[in-house]
Amino acid sequence: MTEPTLRRLLHTLVAASLASPLILSAGCSTLPDPATFSLPSCNAGGTINLDGLMTASPLDYLELRQRSSETTFNTVAKTGTACKTATNVATCTSQLAALPTTPSFHQCIDYDCGHSLAGTAGDTVTAYRDAAAVQTLLGTINTPQEAVLTAFVAGYDLSCTDKSAGGVREALDGDGYELLVQKVTSSCAPFTVTSFHLKVSKAGVLTVLASEVKSSSGACAGRRPDGLCAPAQSACQSPVGAFLATSAHLEAASVTAFRRLRTELRTHGAPARLLRAASRAARDEIRHTRMTSRLAARYHAAFERQQCSPQRPRSLEEMATENAVEGCVRETFGALVGLYQARAAQDPHIARAMASIANDEVRHAALAWQVARWAHKQLSPAAQQRVSSARQAAVALLRSEVTTSMDPELQQRAGLPPSSVALDLVEQLAQTLWA
Repeated sequence: MTEPTLRRLLHTLVAASLASPLILSAGCSTLPDPATFSLPSCNAGGTINLDGLMTASPLDYLELRQRSSETTFNTVAKTGTACKTATNVATCTSQLAALPTTPSFHQCIDYDCGHSLAGTAGDTVTAYRDAAAVQTLLGTINTPQEAVLTAFVAGYDLSCTDKSAGGVREALDGDGYELLVQKVTSSCAPFTVTSFHLKVSKAGVLTVLASEVKSSSGACAGRRPDGLCAPAQSACQSPVGAFLATSAHLEAASVTAFRRLRTELRTHGAPARLLRAASRAARDEIRHTRMTSRLAARYHAAFERQQCSPQRPRSLEEMATENAVEGCVRETFGALVGLYQARAAQDPHIARAMASIANDEVRHAALAWQVARWAHKQLSPAAQQRVSSARQAAVALLRSEVTTSMDPELQQRAGLPPSSVALDLVEQLAQTLWA
């Protein structure tokens, strides 16, 4: 797919879709008042504390690990003294370090960097890598922090500073605890953060009492690299401000993604023209980050750069798979959404910015298809099929993600396509480009 051909196709689809009227939706909050909740206990790194747990059996030590690769991890929280009562401390220490970290719970966004618990009690060293194991470890839920950990293990995010996104209180019925938490429920088109009201009973049963979309940004800008972190969410941000801050977050992440793409293309012997195009794309994304950050500031929203997980070397097939998913599917659709916004946004500042950004994103999408064509020739037939299957799976996921409704003001000011139009755009690309 050449850049001129792709550009003509995307502009044609946008022109046709804009003939459809905007369909707006609204709703009301069903979540309890955050003021009636307390913040969870957290450490200096912004991770939930493990202090305050009353485990079913006494432990000398317990740590929360975040996997950074198949063989490495970072300890993000701990309590007690490792191997304190072991008869052979050296052996115990060695066994603790060697515990497997897969399978795991609470996966990172679009990156295999899940979490696990590891503990010692005398000479016994144990890994807790799923909800059932953690529930056995905790037994009866006796403290707020145990309820917080249960929710975290189930995949929910808890803020250490915002009660609406990290609140905990005793359950009104006296059975356990209630929590206010958040989770990224869609990472592209739209980028959706959903708030949840949960209950964790004394028996450890987690129930969703209510939920509502807190922000649905529509942002799908650029490539998402391995280790992408969820953007910081503020309860004081308007929907438009949250959208623009999320866009800046994704644009900044794309800088990393394109720099890595260039490095891997060079490693795998790609033509110089592809390396130059990847370098140019990284420079584009730096400019996009500045533009969207300034727009976010107009709506009193701040873009906060996140420290994310380290990256590991990847094979040609792994690189080609990410390119198929992030470039040929999501980046291509993001470029299409950007072109739509440039023509539909009621905020003239957003419209002008998106006209510039979308023009670059079309070129980035074309690069993805060029990389895909080059990589395809280097891969075995079996690997080619696996990459193709990953691309089709990404299309299916995108098709399900775009059906989420969003805030009416955001939709109008930012010019985002309503869910019915977005779904039609996905189907058009599926028929013309992704088949």
